[in-house]
Amino acid sequence: MVRKLLTLIFMLLIFYPAAAQEATPELPLAFRAQDFAVDFGDFVTNAQITYPAEGDQPFPTVILIHGSTPADMDFSVMGFDGTIVSSIFKDIAEYLPTRGIAVIRYNKHYVSGFNQVDAENYATITLPQLVADAGKVLDSALENPLVDTEHLFIYGWSEGSVVGSQLAVDRVDDVAGLILQGAVGLSFRETFNAQITDVTVPYLRTFAADGLVNIPVIQQALFGDGGLVAKGNLFYFVDQAQAQLGQFIVNPEIDTNGDEVISLDDEFLPAVDSLLDAAFAPEGFFSMYAETGIPIPTAQADKLVFPVLILQGENDANTTARGAQVLYDALTEAGNADVTLNLYPGLGHSLGAAETIIDDSFRPIDPQPMADTADWVLSHSS
Repeated sequence: MVRKLLTLIFMLLIFYPAAAQEATPELPLAFRAQDFAVDFGDFVTNAQITYPAEGDQPFPTVILIHGSTPADMDFSVMGFDGTIVSSIFKDIAEYLPTRGIAVIRYNKHYVSGFNQVDAENYATITLPQLVADAGKVLDSALENPLVDTEHLFIYGWSEGSVVGSQLAVDRVDDVAGLILQGAVGLSFRETFNAQITDVTVPYLRTFAADGLVNIPVIQQALFGDGGLVAKGNLFYFVDQAQAQLGQFIVNPEIDTNGDEVISLDDEFLPAVDSLLDAAFAPEGFFSMYAETGIPIPTAQADKLVFPVLILQGENDANTTARGAQVLYDALTEAGNADVTLNLYPGLGHSLGAAETIIDDSFRPIDPQPMADTADWVLSHSS
C-alpha cells in the first residue's frame, strides 16, 4: 500500500501543477479540548477529546476510527498538489460538541502528525493491530470523567468500518452503538475491483475514446478533473520500478503485445483479476485485507446487535452505495431492528461534494451528515 502511494505521488509531483488549497467550512467553536496519549506498545500516539464548553459532564461520546491511510487525528487528506483537501475528523470533532457530544480522535499507529509517518513500520500494520489500537483508545475513554460510559459510540470510516465493527463486537458491553461512514459492505476484492472498473476505466475513456492508453493519455488524465480514486488507480498502468526512477513507461505486464499502448478492453480489463491477485498476495499492497484478516461488517451482521447508523454518499468512489445497501439488508435480515441507512445524493466518500463517482475528491464533509449523526447519537443517549 505504502509503495503504491509513494510511486503515484512521485508521478504526480512531476506531472501535476500546484493549486490553491480548498477551504474547510467555518464551524462554531463552542468546545474545549483535552490532549492525552495512548500507549500502543511500540508506539505512543497523541489523542484528543473535544467536548462541549457548556453543560454537565459526562457527555455522550463518539470515538473516530480512520480509513485506510497513515492518517493523523484530523484525518487530513492530501490532494495531488500536496495541499490539504479536507480534515473531516477535525470538522466532526469541532461540530458534535456544539450539540452536546464529546469526540475522541487519535493519530494512527506510527503516525506523529499530518504527513509524518514511519513508513517502514506502517507498512507492517495489520487489521488486528488496528483493532487492538482502537481498543486501547476505548480503554482510555472509559477512564475519562468527561465520557458518559453508558453512551459511548464507535464511528468508523471506510477501513475504520471494519475495525470499528470488530471492536464493537469484541466490546459489546462497552459500546452503545456503531456509526459507519462509507462502510465496506462488499468484500475488499469487490470494493477494489469496483474502484478500477467503475471509476478509473470510465475516467480514462474520456481521454482515450478508442480505449487505447499510452503515457500521453495517462498524463492528460493526471491533469484532468478526476477525483482521488479516478486518478489514484492510474498507478496500475505504469511500470512501478521505472516510475520510482523517474522514467515512465506503460506497465509491461499488461502491455502484452509490447506496443507501448494498453488497450482497456483487450489488455487491461482481462488483467484486472491477476492484478488483484498480486495485490492481495502476501507481499502485495492489499495483503492486509486478505481473507485471513478481520471480517467486513456485512460478514459480522449477526453479531452487530446494537444500534447502527450507516452514512453513505451516493457518489462514493471508494466504497459503493450498493455496498451500503447490501450491509443494511444483511443487518435487518439478521434481526437488528435499529438500523438506519442515510444515503446522500451528491456526496462522496468523505461525505463531501461529489458530482459523480469520477469527481469524488474527499472534499470537506457536508454539514447535513454531521447534523444527522448528532441527532442519532442524542436519540440513543436518553
